[in-house]
Amino acid sequence: DANDLLHVRVDRRRKMYASGFLRAFWFLEKGAILSDEEILAHFYDIEDVLGFDDGNAWVKVHADASVGAKLAEDVKAPRHKEPVAQAGKVLNAKLVEKLIEAGIEKIPVRAEALVGRRTASRIVDTESGEVLVGTNTEMTSTVLSQVMGRKIAPFKLLVLTPGKIDASMYETLARDHVKNPDEALVEIYRKLRPGDP
Repeated sequence: DANDLLHVRVDRRRKMYASGFLRAFWFLEKGAILSDEEILAHFYDIEDVLGFDDGNAWVKVHADASVGAKLAEDVKAPRHKEPVAQAGKVLNAKLVEKLIEAGIEKIPVRAEALVGRRTASRIVDTESGEVLVGTNTEMTSTVLSQVMGRKIAPFKLLVLTPGKIDASMYETLARDHVKNPDEALVEIYRKLRPGDP
């Protein structure tokens, strides 16, 4: 719709969020409960953030996600003296391919580059086990500074390429309060029989 939310019409009259519909029928079909992380992974490319160091974020090299990333430091291949790519270089598809061929698995980018991105998994403090940031949360500078000050487990971010990526699924998930198949089935029944809960 106009707010970038994805709906399904039940009984041709009543609307419900597509994510709830998906959860209900995934469970009926596969017998498994779909989490927000899994739904996001079905619809978007995911980039792994391995950790933070000196104001830089170390991210896993990804054929699509790494294109357009600006390197914070020189990147050297294992057992090589010469850098494959210099600091400040913006990666293009050819350079990313070169990094992958050289056996480079992770690259440093400025941590500020993560601001505005969305999480595709929870961000957990490894020492306390506390969940610092939930799934499908926008990375703001406040959230980033909170996370950088703690010891965290690797986490995932959505790859949001402007013009290519449709925001409707993560926007719908953010609004949808139904988080398990039972609630989703009750919601569908409520749409079919409004007077008979």
